[in-house]
Amino acid sequence: MEIVAVYFIATVSIYLKRDNIMNIEEVKQKIAAQIPDANIEVVALGNGFDIIVKSAIFAELSELKRQQKVLGCLADAIAQGEIHAVTVKTYVND
Repeated sequence: MEIVAVYFIATVSIYLKRDNIMNIEEVKQKIAAQIPDANIEVVALGNGFDIIVKSAIFAELSELKRQQKVLGCLADAIAQGEIHAVTVKTYVND
């Protein structure tokens, strides 16, 4: 029996405030600073961000821990009101 690849998706939503919003590059930089091997995609959609993070470090983490890892990278921006809506999807890099 051959095992192909297994990917896990985790999603979290928080609301976005219109003033003092971070830009896409700032979001990517915050995540890359703490997850250096990650492949990061960020899309601004209306009043929120869709974030996809692929990393080998997710292989040993549960879906909840993956979300916490990514959201932890953005915690200060969330606390300061720079990010209010974000959808996070995480995948294990091969």
